[in-house]
Amino acid sequence: MWIAKKCGGVVVERVATSEELTILEDKNERYINSESIARLEQELNARAEMKKAEDIKTLEYELEQLNHPRN
Repeated sequence: MWIAKKCGGVVVERVATSEELTILEDKNERYINSESIARLEQELNARAEMKKAEDIKTLEYELEQLNHPRN
């Protein structure tokens, strides 16, 4: 039984050509791959932000040391 029909949706019987199926398969593959790519991009962005925060803390510490020289 069609999932759409089980969920109360409308099922339209249609036959796709092999060219249409190829296009749909390619789109589906790109969609599936885009999720892992997006996850990796998020990870890279998070790491970059963590590195920036670490660099800022280091610079703040160095500035504090310059402003308060030891005798």
